Amino acid sequence: MLKSKNELIPIKLISIPERYRKNVGDLTDLKDSITAMGLINPITILEVDAEHYTLLAGERRLKAYTELGFKTIPCTIYTKLTELDKHYIELDENYQRENFSYSEEVALKKKIYEMEKKHNPKTSIRSLATKLDTNRQTLNTDIKLAEAIEFMPTLADCKNKHEALKKYDQFEAEVAQQVYHQRMKDKADAEDDGMTNVLDVLFKVGDATEGIKAQKDMAYQVVELDPPYGIEYDKLTKDEMRKKTFTGWKRKEFLETMPIILEESFRILKTNGWLLLWFSMRYYADLTKMLDNAGFRYDATPIVWNKTTGRSNSPRTMFNQSVEFCLYARKGNASLIKKGHPIMFTHKVEQGSLHATPKPIEMYEELFECFAMEGAKAYSGYLGSGNIILGGLKRDIMVTGYDLYDENKQNFLIRSKKLL
Repeated sequence: MLKSKNELIPIKLISIPERYRKNVGDLTDLKDSITAMGLINPITILEVDAEHYTLLAGERRLKAYTELGFKTIPCTIYTKLTELDKHYIELDENYQRENFSYSEEVALKKKIYEMEKKHNPKTSIRSLATKLDTNRQTLNTDIKLAEAIEFMPTLADCKNKHEALKKYDQFEAEVAQQVYHQRMKDKADAEDDGMTNVLDVLFKVGDATEGIKAQKDMAYQVVELDPPYGIEYDKLTKDEMRKKTFTGWKRKEFLETMPIILEESFRILKTNGWLLLWFSMRYYADLTKMLDNAGFRYDATPIVWNKTTGRSNSPRTMFNQSVEFCLYARKGNASLIKKGHPIMFTHKVEQGSLHATPKPIEMYEELFECFAMEGAKAYSGYLGSGNIILGGLKRDIMVTGYDLYDENKQNFLIRSKKLL
């Protein structure tokens, strides 16, 4: 608990530092209130020494008192604070009093996040949101908006956060279109060897958890996850066993790893981004709870991939398994690019693939048509066959990601060269 004391301090001893509040607004009503009732809430200052104080919060009240001709003002005085303490006090004070403009508010939140991160690298958006008594999604959006205003200062002139975010999203869409047209030009000029080099960079080999942690905040429009929920090896065909290009989680590993992957997915998604999460029905209840905890909103009815054919390990008691399921979850106020598409995606299983369980390139192309504009970036946590990269290229969407096995990557590069 920070220690403080209350005293009357001469106004001339109080200096105002560089602050996040840029405009104190009209002081008429505040001065009328002070004249009628006095100063109900003291300003907050930091004692530098006996003759010098620095304002922490209450600039409007200090200026109103000065304009009214007072020589002293009631103060709450702190004697020792870190820079982070000062920012927290300023933010809290302005929540309680005259609100910041939205641009001042988000700038201060971003500064607090950066300082918390510097003090403790393990600080997350979730932990800071709890500390600030707000929700993760709101804080994430505010930090993105602060970064956007730094890049486009004119956004601060918008009426509110919603208008500013909408304007910035439109700007990003325009830039994406420009990138798209440039990529199309580059693609037309590129040689086959150049494309092979690009694919080699996009398909990374390594651990999925470490890979996703290395990605930048809010970098992708779409994140796709197709984790190894657990494969019953005794029920695989001989051909599938021969390929050995997959592994499976046990339930304990799933419960430990998946919450981390989903939180990281939320972090790296843009404010209005989409998550595509393939899953086994046995894990549906666990996954929807994890999505809630990570901050996602989702449709309880999943996407269905109709493979048209399937097989059953117990044909006497079970139907052929000819479908797979994918939860689609959104961050922020994401909306579908292609509206009105059926929940069913019908594509035959790819034949002759070097990977045991590939999803069709054409299906990924169709999914991207629904969830992302040309020029967008996407991330896949478990690349497998790498078909999502090829499906993305057909929509001019750059997909990168990780897979645990170099064998999968080499098979992908060999196959890609034949297809492109």
